[in-house]
Amino acid sequence: ATEELHVVGPAGDERLSALTSGPEGNLPLSALDGLPLIMPGRPHGVREELEAAVRRRAVGLDIVLEMDALEPIKALVAEGAGYTVLSPRLARHGSVGAGLQTYPIRDPEIQRSIYLARVADRPLSIAARHVRDRLRTLLAKLTDGRRWRTDLTV
Repeated sequence: ATEELHVVGPAGDERLSALTSGPEGNLPLSALDGLPLIMPGRPHGVREELEAAVRRRAVGLDIVLEMDALEPIKALVAEGAGYTVLSPRLARHGSVGAGLQTYPIRDPEIQRSIYLARVADRPLSIAARHVRDRLRTLLAKLTDGRRWRTDLTV
C-alpha cells in the first residue's frame, strides 16, 4: 500500500500555517529548508523517502534530533520542540495525536510504499499460512485499493 507523507507540527503552529497554500494547507517541499526536524535515524523508510526527495530538489534538512521511538517524537513535536514528517495516519494515532496538525507535502508529493513479502521458493508452514491469511484480511480493511485508508487510525 502507499501513503503520502506530511509535515507534522503542533496544532495551531503559526510558522507552518504561514508556509501553507491552498485549502488543504499544502506545503511545498522547499518549506522544509530550515525547519528543525525530529526524525528517526537511518535506515528508516520515512527518513529515506524524505532524504531522496530533498536531494532531488536541493533542499536542505535541519535534523536537530534523531530518535527511533514514534510516540516520543510526536510528544516533542506537540510541545513545540520541532517538526517531523509522518503519514497522517500515524500522526493521528495515540494519545498525542490530538495535539498535532499535519500538512501535505506538495511539489513534489512524497509517498512511501509498504509491502508484505515472503520468499516465493519456500513453502509456508501451516502457521505461516494462517498468519498470511489473517494479515491479508486485516490489510483489506485498512486499505482502499492500494492506498492506506485515511479515515482510519492504526
